[in-house]
Amino acid sequence: MSKVWIEELAGEIKQKNREAANAYGRDQHRLGVIDAGSPEFFAALVQALDEDFAEIRAQLQGDVTSAELTFERKTHDVVLMTRSRFPWFNALLHHDGRTIVLEYARGRGVSGDAKVAETSERLVRVYPFVVEADDSLWVEEGFGDSPRRVNEPGELAKQIVETLFAV
Repeated sequence: MSKVWIEELAGEIKQKNREAANAYGRDQHRLGVIDAGSPEFFAALVQALDEDFAEIRAQLQGDVTSAELTFERKTHDVVLMTRSRFPWFNALLHHDGRTIVLEYARGRGVSGDAKVAETSERLVRVYPFVVEADDSLWVEEGFGDSPRRVNEPGELAKQIVETLFAV
């Protein structure tokens, strides 16, 4: 029995689906790079934030603007950051494997003040991981008109600190 038709069908499958199969392979490779590198990036980010918070605490110690400032690692991929006043904020930073998410509320005055509560809202910033052709890993700050590339965890830590303390 002749199997020529199978050879022709296989050739047609190869021809029509090669690009889709190659794209799928590239996507799987990219996701593997993110899965391997993003925990290290997040750990370095958390370390940089912890150091920044400690330095801010030290710089404000004894000043009238000093306030309770907490930096608490809940799990290996979740951090809680709070400040009680001038400015106040309540922020949760978490890593879900392929993105870093910052959820926060902030405001002038004192946390828990009724006037402050009615004007504050919970905001979210999502930083997706991106992989270059050379397998370098970075996060994208996709807010505003033009997304920005953030290469280093310390650079992202600085942006997060500035976001939380800016009112």
